[in-house]
Amino acid sequence: MKTRKALARIAGSLYILLGAVNLLGLLVPEVREQVINIGATVFRYCGFVAVGIGLLSLRKWSAYLWGVLMVINGVLAYTVYGGQTLNLSGALSMLPWVGPILIVAFFYYIWPALKPSYAEVNGNVA
Repeated sequence: MKTRKALARIAGSLYILLGAVNLLGLLVPEVREQVINIGATVFRYCGFVAVGIGLLSLRKWSAYLWGVLMVINGVLAYTVYGGQTLNLSGALSMLPWVGPILIVAFFYYIWPALKPSYAEVNGNVA
């Protein structure tokens, strides 16, 4: 169990670091000029910071939040960014799914180390 907690906290630290660095990068004018949509970018990286905080505090809501963020980011990829993705063919077309699949496997592994939410503890879950 200690390994799972340590991995969750390391991942949480990395999520916070990645989110904070990217948000701070938006303060550079040259970077802002290259961003297609500032609002979508801020949303994405604020979500990274929130997931990181959840992982650092070992809460299950961080996994739920990550799932919601991935769905919203998928919608944003087709609405805001116009479906701009790599045009990969054959087996390479599965490449964009590798990251999310690995992260789902990671959350599955650390799930027992994550504490339930307040509602789950008090029996308020439907």
